Amino acid sequence: MRIIADQNIPLLRKLLAEQVELVLVNGRQISPSVVKDADALLVRSITRVDAQLLENSRVSFVGTATAGIDHVDSEWLETQNIRFASAAGANACAVADYVMAAFSSYMKAERVAVADLKCGIIGVGHVGSEVARRLSAMGCKLRICDPPRKGAGDPAAQKYVALEALADCDLVSIHVPLVTKGIHQTKQLIRAEFLRSLPPNAMIINSARGEVLDEEAAISVAKIRPDLKLVLDVFCHEPRVNQQLVEATMLATPHIAGYSGRAKSEAALRVAQALAAHFGLKLPADQQSVAVTESRNFPPALDSKQSQQQKYSIWDLPAACFDIEAVSSAFKQAVAKSGGQSAFDFMRRDLAGRKEFSQLQLSVQANAKCAAQLRALGFTVEKNSG
Repeated sequence: MRIIADQNIPLLRKLLAEQVELVLVNGRQISPSVVKDADALLVRSITRVDAQLLENSRVSFVGTATAGIDHVDSEWLETQNIRFASAAGANACAVADYVMAAFSSYMKAERVAVADLKCGIIGVGHVGSEVARRLSAMGCKLRICDPPRKGAGDPAAQKYVALEALADCDLVSIHVPLVTKGIHQTKQLIRAEFLRSLPPNAMIINSARGEVLDEEAAISVAKIRPDLKLVLDVFCHEPRVNQQLVEATMLATPHIAGYSGRAKSEAALRVAQALAAHFGLKLPADQQSVAVTESRNFPPALDSKQSQQQKYSIWDLPAACFDIEAVSSAFKQAVAKSGGQSAFDFMRRDLAGRKEFSQLQLSVQANAKCAAQLRALGFTVEKNSG
């Protein structure tokens, strides 16, 4: 049995290699000739999976180690009786950490009270729900927009609001899939009118899909609203990006919001489990420990001795664990120098081992309120912190 897999999906050799012929290749180089004699294909978001790629192959299983699936023509796969599996939700905590890091940058810049902030969430699937939970725990006033869920009659969703009702939010975070058909399309969901309507110094975060934002509109609005804080992790036409758009952002990163060691391992495990079930394979008995090994440690800037000597603002701690501003600065420099295409793959590999906040047990001097806020951000805090 032959499996073609993206070389940047971790742990596959440990999970599968003893039972199959596993061929690891660059995801951008997966072509019809590469998959022609394969029984299964495992990809990430950089590989387009459709009839053009697979129609002359014997592939009967496709797995994507990603939450988003817009790079896969799942309807065509179904017509061909090709089993499909994704890793929905595997990166929810990693993306929520990204949003919390951006939120902390906002708080350091604006110096406002959390309780005074109005925060809007667009889409409350796995990721949006986790972001909403954290912002609510922080004490923010939440407004949620999810028309498909509300339209489906979910009782809990009847209090959700229309997109226009988020126009006075200080922070808006987008967590919708890319949908190009039907009544709930999300392509260019965020347009100039909505961006112009946001209050002074508002932040809008897109860690969903680049096509959800009208990029040309964002560039135009940024020229007349330099106070608007754009935080973009995703772009149309990746790995190519619009240099003008990147220049207009407060923070720009190369599609790494969901990149953490835990998220990537969990995604790999989920697609491996689905593949094993499809072909009747057996995974290692200790598969969970192989895939998800947590590390509890003190980041260098947060060791217990230093924490006793220096009082940190809670908004400094996310940057010490995941310095989103430094990542953005490096990416912006790469875009300015060469368009950023090479930076996409290079920086994503570099961040593949990133720790999630919940894996980092902080030893900081904090009163009960601060400790509660740190936990809301996603950190593990020692019980004797304050």
